[in-house]
Amino acid sequence: MKSADELTRDQDDYCFAKKGSIYALYLPTGKAADILLSEGNYNIAWYNPRNGGELLNGSITEVTGGGFRSTGNPPGNDSKDWVCLIRCEN
Repeated sequence: MKSADELTRDQDDYCFAKKGSIYALYLPTGKAADILLSEGNYNIAWYNPRNGGELLNGSITEVTGGGFRSTGNPPGNDSKDWVCLIRCEN
């Protein structure tokens, strides 16, 4: 994986990616993000960096790549930081 901040539309998001396989987004304001995904089917899960624990489901749990796609909203609508993990199913 490597830094790939150019894959999101928001300049305040941070992306670490192995394109076509796995993407980790740090979203400092806990809102949905648009990310450029390679072709494929992806699972979306969320991690709360303040409390730790298990990965959680947000408003979207699956997405098909091949352009810009929304991550959906994290499970907590608290405007605080979240990490979004996007993994390819293929």
